Amino acid sequence: MELKLFWTDFSQKELEKIYQYYREKAGTRIAKKLVNGIYNEALKLKSQPEIGQPEELLKNRKQEFRYLVYKNYKVICWINNEENRIEINDVFDTRQNPIRKILNYIWIGITTLMVFLISRFFFLGSEEDFEFLKADLLSNLLNRTISVMVIGVVSILILVLINYFMIKNWKTSIRTGLIGIVVCFLSSLIGTLLFFYN
Repeated sequence: MELKLFWTDFSQKELEKIYQYYREKAGTRIAKKLVNGIYNEALKLKSQPEIGQPEELLKNRKQEFRYLVYKNYKVICWINNEENRIEINDVFDTRQNPIRKILNYIWIGITTLMVFLISRFFFLGSEEDFEFLKADLLSNLLNRTISVMVIGVVSILILVLINYFMIKNWKTSIRTGLIGIVVCFLSSLIGTLLFFYN
């Protein structure tokens, strides 16, 4: 009996991102052709659910994840026997290693923590200097936040360059950097507020 094919919200969004990316870079016709190709490749799973290879990166999960490859794209799926369907969980460019994404989040997390700790605890002046800073709180709050942010920005710029050399895509690399900078700014601001108010 043929199984149903179910695309999760996440996999649908990833397919949409692929379409949008190629529509901008190569035009609507090529974007449609690629997305239709990925979709048609996944349709083979309905009649042959186990044609995909086991996914090594997910072998420790309860579900037995498998994958199909269409051109540079990997379609991650598993057979949900309870629902009598094959669930497509992800679609990604094999040139975009998912481990790289995890490493990006770890890098941003460490940078954010470093910025927070410096803005919260690091102060070289005396008690009088600290009281002087509190006198003009708003101005010094902003100055301290921005000063500490410089460290975070340098770290995030290094991350952007590493990403670019790995994937050769400035748009994706800069998007990662902007996320990092926003998170670092908020971390620096919170750390600085705690510095002045504790």
